[in-house]
Amino acid sequence: MENREINLTKWLLMSDSESLQKLENPPSLLDGVDKEVEKELRYLGCELIQQGAILLKLPQTAAATGQILFQRFYYQRSFVRYNFEHVVTGCLLLASKIEEEPRRCRDVLNAYYRLKQIHNNRDYGTPDKKLHPMILDQNYLNMKLLVIKAERRILNVLGFVVRVDHPHKLIYVYLRSLFLLDNKEILQKAWSYMNDGLRTDLYLRHHPKTIACACIHLAAKTIDIPVLLPANPRPWFELFDVNAADVSAICQVLQKLFMKTEVPRLAELSAQIEELYKKLVGLICAKKFSRLQEKLHRSQNKMREIVHVQAGQCGNQIGSKFWEVISDEHGIMEDGLYKGDNDLQLERIDVYYNEASGGKYVPRAVLVDLEPGTMDAIRSGPYGQLFRPDSFIFGQGGAGNNWAKGHYTDGAELVDQVLDVVRKEAEGCDCLQGFQLTHSLGGGTGSGMGTLLISKIREEYPDRIMSSFSVVPSPKVSDTVVEPYNATLSVHQLVENTDETFCIDNEALYDICFRTLKLQNPSYGDLNKLVALTMSGLAVNMVPFPRLHFFMPGFAPLAAKGSSGFYAESVSELTQQMFDAKNMMAACDPKHGRYLTVAAIFRGKMSMREVEDQMQAVQARNQEYFVEWIPNNVKTAVCDIPPKGLNMSATFIGNSTSIQELFKRISDQFTSMFRRKAFLHWYTGEGMDEMEFTEAESNMCDLINEYQQYQEATVDDEADEAGAGYEGSIV
Repeated sequence: MENREINLTKWLLMSDSESLQKLENPPSLLDGVDKEVEKELRYLGCELIQQGAILLKLPQTAAATGQILFQRFYYQRSFVRYNFEHVVTGCLLLASKIEEEPRRCRDVLNAYYRLKQIHNNRDYGTPDKKLHPMILDQNYLNMKLLVIKAERRILNVLGFVVRVDHPHKLIYVYLRSLFLLDNKEILQKAWSYMNDGLRTDLYLRHHPKTIACACIHLAAKTIDIPVLLPANPRPWFELFDVNAADVSAICQVLQKLFMKTEVPRLAELSAQIEELYKKLVGLICAKKFSRLQEKLHRSQNKMREIVHVQAGQCGNQIGSKFWEVISDEHGIMEDGLYKGDNDLQLERIDVYYNEASGGKYVPRAVLVDLEPGTMDAIRSGPYGQLFRPDSFIFGQGGAGNNWAKGHYTDGAELVDQVLDVVRKEAEGCDCLQGFQLTHSLGGGTGSGMGTLLISKIREEYPDRIMSSFSVVPSPKVSDTVVEPYNATLSVHQLVENTDETFCIDNEALYDICFRTLKLQNPSYGDLNKLVALTMSGLAVNMVPFPRLHFFMPGFAPLAAKGSSGFYAESVSELTQQMFDAKNMMAACDPKHGRYLTVAAIFRGKMSMREVEDQMQAVQARNQEYFVEWIPNNVKTAVCDIPPKGLNMSATFIGNSTSIQELFKRISDQFTSMFRRKAFLHWYTGEGMDEMEFTEAESNMCDLINEYQQYQEATVDDEADEAGAGYEGSIV
């Protein structure tokens, strides 16, 4: 018997039981299509391709090729998952190109549209209904796009193996060999059987020569005057290496075709497939939802790690104080070993720490400076042994308070070494959430190299959150005359490359120390402790507009030593202090602007209901200081574990338009210096161009204008201009 099984990948005849199994169980059956319905769909699809080829005046070989491609495709894919109409038109379009009789996609669509009307009129009992041409509207353009996609999908599914061998010429050759070529009736009959066989899968199961012999054999038996073909000593077709069993099987299939009383109904079959498609979509959605839940559950169980980077003298001093506060809260001693008294201290410890051998916890930190002095101070400090030795990266010369040195020359030489350590820390994370950087905007290393690191990390990890804790220079507490230059150039970078920037300025920190904490001579250590308290735990959903991501942080309770016993520890007291401008760590008054968003993180044993009530009460009493066109713009969170040394606390993060005061102050100082070209040669000498200063100044002015625009916006304005949303979160 002939090797009639087919390889469904290459569509070549070969002995393969798996391929035969696929022919007996096509994919549509797995999606719930009845076997007889599946056969009807194949018959109807081939019938439409044949009729379409006639309308398009294509040669019969093109019609045959289209039908065989259609059969091949649906032995690889399901009728339920792949649209019947698109595949029919796609096969017809592709076949015209294969047989070098190309037709325009528009003409193919017009032909199919006409056939669809004819079939629908017949199915609905209105055969005389007038036919309409296809309108070249948006529906036509959409259909055209879908057909082109279907053509491409057919090629991909068939592996671009679209060669089709037809039995047409073989019929002529065999009839000539039998001296029957002059018998037009047998020729016509054999030709008809061959074309009718295209409605079945015969062309996938049998070789063209077998089909040609079977068509001649059946035609010779069924014409008005039967022709006796040579049969002695063996049947004639055995001369062409065709056996009787295969000829008999093909003849039976062809004879069954003539028992069909009518062509399958397009509307009825389409309705059945549509119903199965809806069920399938429901199942797929259910599975996807289930997988999403599993993924969410797994991600909730995973730690969301953060890589901490501290750059420059100020950034390293704040960072060191931050690690002291965090280590103290988690019960981590100076040697990295856990000596806590509560198992809750180990919860979420992996956010900031890696667990090394011997039970030692190592900060996931990278410490950077362009001079060794700061690094030496940290290593000789109480927590110096906590950090991994290769986490310290430093130069020898320093940046000399020059942004250009940190960003373009000395810092650029060191940046690859820093990125190697950052990459190493990131690769050790199971579920990296993002990066946080502590730095100053007034110096050279923190501002210049800090913003260079941010841009490089953003480039390498574009889908991770980038936040910065940026100390903004203040004229009342100034170290150097070129701070406005450094700050403006830095803000230009922060606008583009960070998701969240927490603005801290020394003026506000000094005011807190003098007015609230009653410290007569506060040190930088006192200021850094305030910043570290704010950093120690944040969760924010704060950025309604991507560029406006500069926040005012605050902390409560703040009280002078010895006076804490005179204040009631309550949610009400925390909330009142938290919104007080005196507790803000940026020197700008919230009453001079409006809050776009606010986040408050409470820590300690307290009622979530009470927290929400107090926050709503504050918002209700101060409605004029909140924009009305962002609903639910106050977020709260409660962590049961209080900070070390306090029963309860609150961290405040405000995205307020009043932050523009801070930028205006820097911008005015920048403009007054830049207009006179003061100290500009320090920067141009490092390779900078004056145009960079102009661009940075322009970007700062744009930022100020945007904050002012949204401060003055109303609900009616916002209905006309929708802002782009963004979400970010830390810890």
